[in-house]
Amino acid sequence: MNNSIYNNAKAILIDTAKEAKRTTNNKDKAYIRQCINDQLDNLTRDLSWHEMKENISEKQNALYSKWLESLACSLHP
Repeated sequence: MNNSIYNNAKAILIDTAKEAKRTTNNKDKAYIRQCINDQLDNLTRDLSWHEMKENISEKQNALYSKWLESLACSLHP
C-alpha cells in the first residue's frame, strides 16, 4: 500500500505536467512550472496527511517527498 501512495502521487504529477504543456503548447514555461509546483505542494501535503494517519512512516514521507521534488525538477521545461 505504501508504494501505491507514492506511485499515485508520481502519476498525478506527471499528468499535471503533460496537461500544462499540452494546454499551452509548451510555450508558457512560467505557467507550466507554476502548475507543477502547485501540484507538488498539494501532493506533499497529502503525504503529510498519510503520515499523520500512520499509513506511511516519517522516513517514507521524507523519502517520497524528496523523490517527488526530483521528479518535479525533471518535468520543468
